[in-house]
Amino acid sequence: MQYRYLSLMILVISHSSFAQDDMPHIPPISDNDITRPEVVLPTITVKSAASPVSSHTVTIQDQQIDTHTLGEALEKVSGVHSGSFGPHSGSPIIRGLQGNRVSISEDGTNVNGLNAISPATNLLFDPVFSHQITVNKNNSVIESGGRAIGGSVDIDSGLISRQIEDKPQNLTLAIKDGTNAPRSQGIKANMNNEDNLSINLLYSAQRQGHYDIPGDSKAKVCQTDLVRSNEYGLGVDTVLADACQKHVEKTTIFNPKSRQYFYTDYVDPSTLEYTQTYYDYGLSPGDVYTNYGGYGTAENPQYEPDQPEYAERISKINDVTENYHNKLGNSHLDNRRLGVSGSYFFDNVYVAAALDNKTSRYGLPGFSMSNLNYNQDYTENVPVQIDAEQTKYLLESQVDLTYDWLSQLNVNMAHIKERNEEWLGDDVANHYDFDTYNATVVTQHQPSLGKLGVLSGKLGAELSYRDIKGRGEQRYLPDVDTQKQALFLKESLPLDYLTLGAGYRYEKVTHKIQGSDFKPSSKSPNYEKLLDTDFNLNSYELSARLDINDYLAFNLRYANSERAPEVNELYASQAHFSSMAHEEGNQTLDSEKVASTELSALINYQDIDVVATAYQHDFDGYYSLRPSGTTFLANRLPLKYWRQIDTKVSGFEIDASKRFDFDQYGDVTAHLFADLVKNKPKDGETHGEYLTNIPTDRYGIGLNWQNNSWESEINFVHYAKPKYLGKEINTEVALPSYNMMDVSIAKTINSWADSTVKLFANASNLLDEEARPHASPLRYIAPLPGRSINAGITVDF
Repeated sequence: MQYRYLSLMILVISHSSFAQDDMPHIPPISDNDITRPEVVLPTITVKSAASPVSSHTVTIQDQQIDTHTLGEALEKVSGVHSGSFGPHSGSPIIRGLQGNRVSISEDGTNVNGLNAISPATNLLFDPVFSHQITVNKNNSVIESGGRAIGGSVDIDSGLISRQIEDKPQNLTLAIKDGTNAPRSQGIKANMNNEDNLSINLLYSAQRQGHYDIPGDSKAKVCQTDLVRSNEYGLGVDTVLADACQKHVEKTTIFNPKSRQYFYTDYVDPSTLEYTQTYYDYGLSPGDVYTNYGGYGTAENPQYEPDQPEYAERISKINDVTENYHNKLGNSHLDNRRLGVSGSYFFDNVYVAAALDNKTSRYGLPGFSMSNLNYNQDYTENVPVQIDAEQTKYLLESQVDLTYDWLSQLNVNMAHIKERNEEWLGDDVANHYDFDTYNATVVTQHQPSLGKLGVLSGKLGAELSYRDIKGRGEQRYLPDVDTQKQALFLKESLPLDYLTLGAGYRYEKVTHKIQGSDFKPSSKSPNYEKLLDTDFNLNSYELSARLDINDYLAFNLRYANSERAPEVNELYASQAHFSSMAHEEGNQTLDSEKVASTELSALINYQDIDVVATAYQHDFDGYYSLRPSGTTFLANRLPLKYWRQIDTKVSGFEIDASKRFDFDQYGDVTAHLFADLVKNKPKDGETHGEYLTNIPTDRYGIGLNWQNNSWESEINFVHYAKPKYLGKEINTEVALPSYNMMDVSIAKTINSWADSTVKLFANASNLLDEEARPHASPLRYIAPLPGRSINAGITVDF
């Protein structure tokens, strides 16, 4: 019923706008104003939240970057890393926060499926035709909801026309192929009447058989650091063994140096060799040696004080999954997308509808938990694969108005159906269907509209409903309905050199358990009964920007926000391959609270831009999947529980760029950046000083050259050896530092009949380094791909 009212609102506002066509039109002011290129090519524009003037904008040409995940597309933005769960699954990590703490939306609709919950399920992302990505690295809860505690990412998928095109027909063809990279191709057609109707149809695909890697798939530490030797035995790092997919068999032996005497009936005093087989008499080595001298004993010349009586020795180390050489097993990929949209334009209104279908099937490389018998050969394992499909129905409208109290109205409605499956070989381990309805209404006003004085801002409302149904012998989530209602207000007040801002959001989240055959495990805190939960969340933010002069400005932001736990944090139970754990939720969790502070200095002097930012997230009740110290022998998965701890996430990042004009030889822009982040729990909250899987420090440099129709770019990024190590039973084993170098070159040709041809070539990981991101849970068994070289062509008719 609520969606009928929203549809009726669109029609009423549209009718009202026709009555004022003779009024002067005042274009709306937006923080994310984007000027679209005259020639539409598969281009991604990445906008971060801070800049010396308004926003720091980096344009990434898709043809020049070998990328196929959202995290990979954004990882050259300072403070943003890719959470690599293998080469085909990479969600953005913003300032050390990811997953449920980074809100992802596409065409104004939140990503709300399994890919927003499970780390191994990739966000269905089309790099061939996605038009732009907007990244907000701030706490963005006010506009984007509780999930945006760590920031937000908005994708313009390139499917919807939001203004009429310049030509009545347009056809874009894109092809890319090469070595060690997905083969990509796509076609997009636009037809319009040059007046008020525009229709788009697109298809794209990416395929990959496997990836080549430098050296072995398993890290060297899986051999060198798995056991720790001493004079009498070996200790095993069981956490590292599980992460390396290794099985270590241990035996316990008696240490004869630990006791002062031995019985001469069993040990020859001159040779110290056994004279009789002690176990024939039902004895153990501990019975043959003693600390009590007397009749029938002799002094033990091997005796050393304070020696342990027993020590562990390693009898066997097995690979339970294959250690691949020069290739990454189970690293195949097949992504496809088919979309159609139509937009109708009035003088100050557009209404658009779209149907967008994406599918993805890919392997989790080197990853298997199906080998239940430690003595089996790893070739008997079956691979873990992810199979996902998303069908999205969209309706959106924007109305530009000139009322004193209203300058713009945006309405977005969507119905999204998603299918997500985890496969073990040819068998489905679990299957989930997500059925989501979402609607948002946002109004904006401007300072030029007199009755509101100098204030500008927006008022918004959001409604969503999500139904999760699952099946499969190894499902780890119950059937749950989730409802969310939210209202928010955000205002800005300019005062000469000072601009003040404030915002508030109220959000209500309700999870309702539905009847199913799902049963929590006996280890679950929810074992007795699953309960409905609801959360009332209040968040606010304050900001101030001081413009000292035309060259220097400072930004200060403070946000106090709340987030409701997701269904996995509340209700997960049983084995979960995508978290490499036997995962147990807790339905008694309270809301997660955070106080976020950010200070930025912004310099814009001639052709020099510098942005330096320090930030801190002070969490009260941070949700963390913590180890219990127990491992399930049936599947080698560590038992972990969702718990709340208090922690601080803090960091620093800096960007600097300088443009050089070489006249007829073109322009060169040099870019430097560095970022670091750490997540340090309060004393006594965890076993270690820091949390695990935190992105390591980075230092990067890039050069971009443009000269008429030519463009070339080179980027070099150094990933330091991790120094903020977490602890889950044992301290994380740090992997070596590595360097990533990318090079690209492109040539644009304006050819016949107003058509444009773009030829490009690029190379990624040019140094062919073994790269294992510290933030990747699979870093010990799945490095990033080795050197990749490819080329392509985009033709725009």
